[in-house]
Amino acid sequence: MTLQQALAEKHDCACGKDHLCDIHAVCIADDALQKLPEITADFAHILLVADGNTYPLCGDRVAAQLGEKLENSVL
Repeated sequence: MTLQQALAEKHDCACGKDHLCDIHAVCIADDALQKLPEITADFAHILLVADGNTYPLCGDRVAAQLGEKLENSVL
């Protein structure tokens, strides 16, 4: 099973509801920040989720590239 197939499947939960992971793309590359505009071109609203390690590393650069598409940041 590929990552895209796993993300597209509904997952049964103890709460009685089915859940779907709505991730459309995963990019792991040396130039991932440069690919961000291309990857997010079709999205109007984006939620940036980062922790105390990743945000200081590149969060400001990601937020700058997302511009007005960035709905919020969660640390």
